[in-house]
This record gives sequence, structure tokens and C-alpha cells, in this order.
Amino acid sequence: MSDQPILKISALLIAATAAMTFSSVTSAASNNTKTKYGITVTTCGYDYDEENFCDNARMQTFAKVMQSRPANFNKDMLLYIYAVKGHNNPLRVVAMDKKNKTVTPLYWELRDADQAVNAKGDRKEITFTKASNEFCFKGDIMAYRNAYTYDREYNPEFCYDYDRKEKDFGWFKTD
Repeated sequence: MSDQPILKISALLIAATAAMTFSSVTSAASNNTKTKYGITVTTCGYDYDEENFCDNARMQTFAKVMQSRPANFNKDMLLYIYAVKGHNNPLRVVAMDKKNKTVTPLYWELRDADQAVNAKGDRKEITFTKASNEFCFKGDIMAYRNAYTYDREYNPEFCYDYDRKEKDFGWFKTD
């Protein structure tokens, strides 16, 4: 019996598996956008995430916040942080480009850590400035099957850079 047909099938299975893996990695963001109330939300949701950033009420809130609050992030942008009702009441973060009227959600939910993250005893802490495109979070982060817990030694904080050109947050860094 020849090994050639088995090799062809194996190569085909490897190629198919690689294609499925690549597509599942790149499809975390539902690449739909929505424009309403004079703003555009760049990503309405993420796979297996209950938060709908393009919900009518959410978009109304985003439009009001963008119009009424001053820039506080990345020179002329606004970092808006809000609580979501649900399991552990996580925080969600969006970057608002006031000039281009776009709203870009962060992929991660921000949650309380199991321990204090600072000397005040807080279980979560967010830091950012108007002068920088980076914000940092001390606490737990979660997105579907990706979850990272706060650890003073190994994960003391999770920092994200906002890329204005890509209109997206980069993957977190911990140093």
C-alpha cells in the first residue's frame, strides 16, 4: 500500500486546520461598524461577548459623553470607562476620537482582583493621562476564554496603547 494518499490527506488536514485557526483568531472582533447620532462605533461587539457597543441606548450615551466631556486621553481624545450590569459588574473602556467622531471599544472586560492592587485597598485601578496614548489597569481582565488575573509579581498591571492610525488598542503588555 502506498503512503502517498495518506500524505496528501494529512497535508490537506493540516492546511484546513491552519486556515480555521487563523480565521478564528482574526474573527474575535465582529467587524461591523455602525453610524448613528453623529458617531461611528468601530466594532459593535466581540465573539461570545454580551456587550453590544452599537445598542441604541449605548450609542446615545456615547454621543452625549463625546459631546459633553473634555478630552482626557491621547492629546485630544476621550477615554470613557463605564460599568456593565452583570456577573461581577465589569468595566468597559472605549476610546473616543472627538475630531473624527469615532468610538473604539477595548476587547477586554476589566474586573476586580481577588486582592488589593494598591495601598488604599482598592481591587482595581486605572491610570491614564491626556499626554499619552497608553492606559494601564490593575485588576483582572477577561475576554471569552482569555482571562488574566492580577498578580503583584507576574501581572502587576495590564497596559494598552491606542493606535490612532489603526483605530484600535494593541494587545496588553505587562511591563
